[in-house]
Amino acid sequence: MYKLSIIDREKGINCNVGYENMARAEKPEVIAKTRDGKIVKEKTVYQGKILNQGDTNRMWCDPEGNFHEKKELQFFSGEDEIGEIAMTKVFDIQAYEPVSNYLDRYIISAFYEITPSNNDMKSDYDRDMAKKVNLSQMKKLWDFLVETNQVARATFNVSSRGFLESDGYCRAISIEGHWGLEIGVFKQPKEFQHLNEVSLTGAEYAAAPVTRKKLKIV
Repeated sequence: MYKLSIIDREKGINCNVGYENMARAEKPEVIAKTRDGKIVKEKTVYQGKILNQGDTNRMWCDPEGNFHEKKELQFFSGEDEIGEIAMTKVFDIQAYEPVSNYLDRYIISAFYEITPSNNDMKSDYDRDMAKKVNLSQMKKLWDFLVETNQVARATFNVSSRGFLESDGYCRAISIEGHWGLEIGVFKQPKEFQHLNEVSLTGAEYAAAPVTRKKLKIV
């Protein structure tokens, strides 16, 4: 569980939360065997030699073959010097966008569930009060997102690796009488190439071909 503050200064929203990745599906273990029953595993091989973990590593090397520490280097994008990203500690809402943007215009690479923090208070009473305050602030944001049918957008880096910052979209969730918030991490825009005109009328619909029904367990 990672810690995060969500804020919108104009709307007076300020809450401390925890978040965790919602991808919890376990993949079934697949074992490969030879025809005589021996278990085999895929390995990295170089010139017939199996390379085990620790046999290789990556280093920064110049054209003369000299090695350099990363801390000694500068990084550039074009002519501009750039720095590595930092893990987001404050989800500082910069804009609100229609929910349709979240669903139709962007590919979301990961989803994170939001829960109220107890602010690491020591006593049970203080922990409970902190959670109630943070939950109230979460609900304030949730109400606004539902009323306006929008998502809240801010920079959201889930790690300190790499050079390209990510945007996160905080969305209101409502399932079977319960409410919550999630943050989806922006990966890239969707680029639709074959969208159709909206002027097509019912009289212009072509008859659909008859197909046999197929069974599917859902």
